[in-house]
Parts: sequence; C-alpha cells; structure tokens
Amino acid sequence: MLIAAAIACGTCTAMAQDMSGTPLRSQAIGENIYRVDGGIANTGFVIAENGVIVIDAQRTPAEGAAQIALIAATTPRPIAAILLTHADPDHVGGLPAYPDTARIIAHENSRAQILAAANADDGGPFFGPLYKAVASSRMPHQVIGATERMVLAGTRVEMIYVAPAHGSGDLIVYFPDHRVAFAGDIVLTDQGRFPSIRRGGSSLGWIEAMQTILALDADVIVPGHGPIAPRARLEIQLRDAIERRRAIKQMVEEEKTLDQIDAALPPENINPRFPSFNRTTYDELVKGYPEQVPPWHGLTERP
Repeated sequence: MLIAAAIACGTCTAMAQDMSGTPLRSQAIGENIYRVDGGIANTGFVIAENGVIVIDAQRTPAEGAAQIALIAATTPRPIAAILLTHADPDHVGGLPAYPDTARIIAHENSRAQILAAANADDGGPFFGPLYKAVASSRMPHQVIGATERMVLAGTRVEMIYVAPAHGSGDLIVYFPDHRVAFAGDIVLTDQGRFPSIRRGGSSLGWIEAMQTILALDADVIVPGHGPIAPRARLEIQLRDAIERRRAIKQMVEEEKTLDQIDAALPPENINPRFPSFNRTTYDELVKGYPEQVPPWHGLTERP
C-alpha cells in the first residue's frame, strides 16, 4: 500500500512511503526540479513542459512505486523519461514499477551490467530476482557511449560521460537551464574522505569525473547518497584524492607493497562494501584497469 502525505508548500517538500515504511521526501532545489531523499539512495525529478523526467528509480519496485506516488502528489504530468546515473541496484531496482511508456536512458555499460547481473548465478535472494525483473521488463530504450545533449519533454539535458569512476557506466545528468547536476555515486557525501569505487571503476577516472562536475555551471550538485554539500567540500575531496593517488603512485614506483602503503597512508575507508581508495589505486597501478592479460589472450587465433 502506498501512503502519500500532503505537500508541505511552505518548505516545498512532500513525503511518501513504500510497504517497508521507507520515507521518501522531495525538496525543490530550483524551479520545477526536485531532489528525492530518505530512501536508500538519492534520486530526483524535473517537471518539464511535456512530462516528468526522473533521475534514478529507487531500489525496489515498492520503493519505485512510492517515488511515483510522490511525483503524482506534486504534479499530474506523466512520467516521460527515466535517466539512470549508473546500474547499482539502489538506483535501478525500482524500474519495473514505472510505466512502460517512460523512455529509459543509460550508459551502454550500465545496460551491460544489468544483463550481467540478471544472468549471474550468485545474486542471492535479493539481487538475483531484482536484476532479472529489470532485465525482463524495463531495459534501457536508449544507451549512450559518450556525452550527449538532448531535449526531453521540452527540457534541455546533458548526459555526461567522462570515464569509469565509481563504476564503469557513470553518467552525470546536468540540466543547464536549472543549473542542477545529478552526480550519482561519483559524489557521496556520507561515506568519508575518499570516494567509494567499485570493481570496474577507477580512481583516475573518478578524479576526472569530479573535475568535470565542478567545472559545470551548477548551483546545486546532488550526490547519489548523503546531503547536498557545498562546492568547497567537494573541492577538498577532489584535492585529497589527487594528493593521495599521487603519493600511492610514487610508492608503487618505489615497489612498495599495499601493506606498506596502508601503513604509511591509513586507508580511512568507512564503507566496508567497497575496497579502500588505497587498494583501488594500487590495483590500478599494478594490475591495470581492467586487469591486464598477455596480448595474445584477446586473439581469436593464437600462435
């Protein structure tokens, strides 16, 4: 059952709950553009001239339905498009709840990750069914490989791809007329000093992606998790990551081990689900990204 509360016009917020009681709240961050928080991940939506543009879909169909109710409490306009910042479950798992008339747009690597997850045999009772449901009913209608600028529902949007960062399919969703950027999990303001990077991502790519985000003419940068932070805080995180990566690179060139690097530079990792920034950077510099194999391993015919 979905429970939608009244819109609190004084603060431009609204609330909804899914069946598990997860509270979702929307807050206006500009004219006709909203951030949604309170669930597992931050999402958002834009009320455009010809429909609603949704940024990320929540974690489960129930939570996706709660987000749809939240949008319906704000505007009667239909959902025209869903833009995915990446393919982590807490950002795509709600897709089956959305109308099949909504156009789903993602990076080509995100599409590949959804299919890989749907076909994997180690997803367990939660992740396996979640991705199978997405793959069978709500795959992206449009995939992009590089930055694209488009008009959706009458609103300009830039889907910016820089490099593998948090993961391999990260997109920065930027609305230039609103001066708002949805950064997905490239920006995490609740997980410590250094970025969280999963397998397939890159510390070097993360640095380049964050530099791109900070170069945008954006008044608001919405993180994938955590509160909206001042630009100065993101600049400090970028500076720290650049300095830490430079120090690790120097120690790798001196043939230091990861244990020696960790002893000299404490990892400061507060999210145990991800490798430390030290480990991610070390593996990139020692193994490559993706991990390198002899050149002939990629040949269809071997000598």
